[in-house]
Amino acid sequence: MDFHANDKNVLTTMYFFGNNSGLVSDASQLQPQWQTRIHTRAQVAGENWTWIASPHWVNEARFGYNRLYQPTSAADNGTAASSYGVNTGVTNPLYGGLPRINIAPFYIFPQELGGFNWPKVQGPDTRFQLVDHISWTHGSHTIEFGGEGHRDGFSGGAYGGSRGRIKFGFGNDAFPGATGIEDFFAGVPTSGSLLVGDPTRSIHNWGVAAFIQDDWRIAPRFTLNFGLRYELNTVIKES
Repeated sequence: MDFHANDKNVLTTMYFFGNNSGLVSDASQLQPQWQTRIHTRAQVAGENWTWIASPHWVNEARFGYNRLYQPTSAADNGTAASSYGVNTGVTNPLYGGLPRINIAPFYIFPQELGGFNWPKVQGPDTRFQLVDHISWTHGSHTIEFGGEGHRDGFSGGAYGGSRGRIKFGFGNDAFPGATGIEDFFAGVPTSGSLLVGDPTRSIHNWGVAAFIQDDWRIAPRFTLNFGLRYELNTVIKES
């Protein structure tokens, strides 16, 4: 949207919204309940204000906002492991689904039971940005200076192993010489693992910058452009 308030002020507004969900077999899953469910929601908003103060002075201010949210999980993520007849002790609904089950020698990815090593949650990731540029035209010089600031934020985490992982047939456990399939049907696993702790994180940092530049038209066919810019990004911090 463009709005010309008058001869000296112009406002430009932009908004983008993208939303998508679907199931994919990114790890060659054969059962639909173990396919990967991915959801992506992206939003971008921007506002631009151009102020022509005089024939020699122009100010352009911009504000921008980006937001991305993308959770990824197995399709049976909302299903308790107990519905498969397996009691893993996992009660967090975010960690639902059948545990990853590996049976030797069919343990090379993706030959396993259960969904891939999800869930993973990215976002919401955000960026706020404010930019201001001032242009001054004087004779053969066009001098531009200004600055910007932005805040970048990230939240989410990778929760691999949260459903649990069970391996069969890595040590002849059911009886001497037992194969992985025999261990599996005997219900004698070699090992099991489960995520401990909470890997969720929420971090952010700030960035600021300032610059000045000069477009000097020395001759009708020769222009010299030179400038200086300084940027500073702060240390990433946990919220």
